[in-house]
Amino acid sequence: MPFARNLCTRMTDGLITSLAQISTCIFTMIGTPKGLKATRDKVAAHRNRLRQQGLRPIQIWVPDVRSRDFALEAHRQSQAVAKSRYAKKDQDFIDAISNWDEE
Repeated sequence: MPFARNLCTRMTDGLITSLAQISTCIFTMIGTPKGLKATRDKVAAHRNRLRQQGLRPIQIWVPDVRSRDFALEAHRQSQAVAKSRYAKKDQDFIDAISNWDEE
């Protein structure tokens, strides 16, 4: 890998600004040891196996239930439901469809 060695030599001739540059040089020159697969290769193989099973990747964004804003909004909505003129009917419905006895 003459290009990688030249790149590393050029970086080390000057001031090295980060450990990332050093590690990049080392891994570029050495590569992945034989018998070990790079993480990207393992991930690619795993995704290919899933695709062969008829699955496909999707990305879902959900609210961060750990955030303070989420807790405030959930509290606001629960208070609105509790103060509603339909609160008793709503709670009766929830109780009717819940299976608390079977746990």
